[in-house]
Amino acid sequence: MVVNSNNPPPTQPSAVPQSSTAATQSPVATVAASNPSAASTPTVAPIQPKSISSSSANCPSNSYDNGLGTCVCNSGFYFSAQGCIQGSPCPVNSTRQPNGSCQCNSGLTNYNGYCSKCPSGALWSAQSNSCIFVCGQNSIYDSSAGACVCNPGYGIQNGQCSACLNSYFISNGYCVTCPINSVLNPNTNNCDCQPGYYTN
Repeated sequence: MVVNSNNPPPTQPSAVPQSSTAATQSPVATVAASNPSAASTPTVAPIQPKSISSSSANCPSNSYDNGLGTCVCNSGFYFSAQGCIQGSPCPVNSTRQPNGSCQCNSGLTNYNGYCSKCPSGALWSAQSNSCIFVCGQNSIYDSSAGACVCNPGYGIQNGQCSACLNSYFISNGYCVTCPINSVLNPNTNNCDCQPGYYTN
């Protein structure tokens, strides 16, 4: 027997009556039967966004619910045990006084708005019971200046203590260069005007 690939084999009759088959098919199957291209892309109903209620948290006065059930103080207010109070919070390691001011806790000092044992750039050493300054490369702590300064022969350039480049010299701790139309005189360490120019 020769099978012809161009003609499909005859279909077997269904044991289920035609009326009951249509009743049990899903709407997608019905659409697919009438339109074969519809079976590959079934339609999906769009998802409706859920609205978040802003009444999920009972917020105190001068605050609002951020939409996630958390109360946030309004601008110009800060959170405390009494609720949202007008003003700004005290820095870490400090306590608000009855007059409304902030005072650093015992043994701490206010350094530019923060309370610490040591100023910025220093670490507290319990062994020596003092602040130890951590200075960058080519620098050392100067107690009279209360800060890190460059070692002799080094100047601040690009925020770091380094040897000054050619045509630069140290002035007030910084690597600087002479103004236009002038050159550095290595004997006097001053900027001298080039010929034809004078100091205005």
